[in-house]
Amino acid sequence: MNIHVSSTNPPLLSAYPNPASSILYIELGDELQTMLQSQQSSSLLSSANVYRLQLVAVQTGAIACNRLLGSADSQLEFNVSNIPDGLYSLNLTQGNAVLHTETILIQH
Repeated sequence: MNIHVSSTNPPLLSAYPNPASSILYIELGDELQTMLQSQQSSSLLSSANVYRLQLVAVQTGAIACNRLLGSADSQLEFNVSNIPDGLYSLNLTQGNAVLHTETILIQH
């Protein structure tokens, strides 16, 4: 028996190129942009509602890049030219919840 699961949901974000050597481009999907705009219009802004994008070294857990997301963000750039080669996890979080993760290879 073959089971095929397909997802029609667009991704919250996409990151490229992978592997990256100088600049990692991150495009926010429409759903994430809508969530950010809803956050901006909310009067209850707390740390649990803040969206954050982090590039974390898989081997050590060290945070290489960290960025709070705002309603005006649609495309971001992380300069990775001074980050050591290796595997990194690109994590989108809201408060303590991880909403999206991608594995990124930094290779110079």
